[in-house]
Amino acid sequence: MRVEIHMPRSSSPSELEVHSGETVVVGRKPTMDDEGGQATRTVALPVPSVSASHVRIGCDSDGVRIEDLGSRNGTWVRLPPRSVVRFPASESLSVHLAVEPGGSAFEESPADAHTGGAREYVASLERALGAWFSAHDLSVALTVVPRDSTAAQDQSGWFPLPTGDSLVVEPTSTVQTSFWDAIGHVERYLARQNQQFSAAEEMRANGLVVASPAMRIAVARVIDAAAVGARSLLLVGPSGSGKEGLARCFHRHLGRPGPFVARNCALLSKEFARSELFGAEKGAFTGCTQRIIGAVEAANEGTLFLDELAELPRDVQAMLLRFLDHGDFERLGRYGRPSTSDVRLVAATNADLRSAALRDQFRLDLWFRVSAFVVDVPPLRDRFEDVEAFLRGRATPAGGSIHDALSPGALEVLAAHAWDGNFRELVNFANRIVAITKTRTIDADVCRAALAEGALRPLESSNPPRAPLAATPGGMAELASRAEEAFAHDRGDGSPASWDDVKDFVENYLKPLVFAHLGGATEVERLEDVELRATSQRLGADRGTASKQLARYFDRFGQ
Repeated sequence: MRVEIHMPRSSSPSELEVHSGETVVVGRKPTMDDEGGQATRTVALPVPSVSASHVRIGCDSDGVRIEDLGSRNGTWVRLPPRSVVRFPASESLSVHLAVEPGGSAFEESPADAHTGGAREYVASLERALGAWFSAHDLSVALTVVPRDSTAAQDQSGWFPLPTGDSLVVEPTSTVQTSFWDAIGHVERYLARQNQQFSAAEEMRANGLVVASPAMRIAVARVIDAAAVGARSLLLVGPSGSGKEGLARCFHRHLGRPGPFVARNCALLSKEFARSELFGAEKGAFTGCTQRIIGAVEAANEGTLFLDELAELPRDVQAMLLRFLDHGDFERLGRYGRPSTSDVRLVAATNADLRSAALRDQFRLDLWFRVSAFVVDVPPLRDRFEDVEAFLRGRATPAGGSIHDALSPGALEVLAAHAWDGNFRELVNFANRIVAITKTRTIDADVCRAALAEGALRPLESSNPPRAPLAATPGGMAELASRAEEAFAHDRGDGSPASWDDVKDFVENYLKPLVFAHLGGATEVERLEDVELRATSQRLGADRGTASKQLARYFDRFGQ
């Protein structure tokens, strides 16, 4: 008797010949003497979702007998047309009609990995994936091994990393059939994480750092725009925040063969802006002794980066709009004979182009043409993780990094600083610190003096630390009581009575109260009066968490 055995992720079934009088045990690691009977022989199928001893198949004069041996994922039989199978009347049956059993969707992805460096990246991937598999009740072992071009190149569960390693995901017990869905989800997750890590490494090589959640979001948005082949991208953020690095990131992920060509519109004089962008024929104007190849033509099949777009002269804005709409342009002095160029545009500005367009200080139609994808690049004052990552990469004369040499007080000074000059100011600060540091420790006074030398305005004084919660009158018990009273008042049904009630109580009542108390927000009347950056740094929380918890506090408990 020929039996077809279909397995997950296998395009063709395995064939098993079972002869009359035979009993065959099939599984991942089948045994001859399984519970309930003696097998004639065993057949091993090295598939993670197949149980060790999965199914017993016997053949006699009456036909084939199939017995599931308590497998995790069940045994499914496909009936040929018009065939009949009889089961004991006492059994409970689950019948699937034309539906492949098993499988599940994984909508939530693992947490984003840190991109501060290769070692940190790999470690954070392991932590994020370990937590994710555990949350989905999938028992796996995660290992990182040196990449081997000859080992398991196409095997599911082996994932190459841009660090030169491979991440290996191996089940440690019989897994559900949904394991293969999980592997596919992880594959997509790692592809995105690897892209972001590679982009961060490329930007780091150019002096920029991508360690903060805010900057990782900006990089992810740029990569997403490149992935869909966006024809234009607008980067909005202060000078020195890393917009050109993001523009180069966009260019690399486009994968087009042409060059990256950058122009600063603020440096283009009104007289020569047109020729700088679109070119000019020899003799087109006084002093033009040879043909000028403009930036648009030079960037053919590549990326044109226009920094400080708001400074582009109004009449040239109209020419740029036509080029973006139609792909053709005219060199100065070559009228009636247009040329074409295929470019992707990245524009950057530190101005409020929306307001400028509404005030007719910037062409409204050009705004809508360049704003297909808009990415906000946060200032450095909102990215203290990037400040710390940069300082970890700069050494002091005494050995070790600047960050390791900073005292706790010095770190508070840096956290409270406005960083008006963004990365330019940070680089200057690091150079001054290296020049004046003679010891292994940098205290707050030395740090403050180095900052003040290049700061535009007086340094902000750091906020005094809050007293520990346990040291305050009433402490946690008082806050918990207040939270419970508010919960009972809002719900009208007393204390939390279910797990969902407990989660609601903790997230929307207790956490906001504790956060506001520790952050000093109970002393002000409005959320707008809270210095989010200083509060988040004092409590070791990111700005998003601070904003969310304080908004909940003022919404429910504010004065």
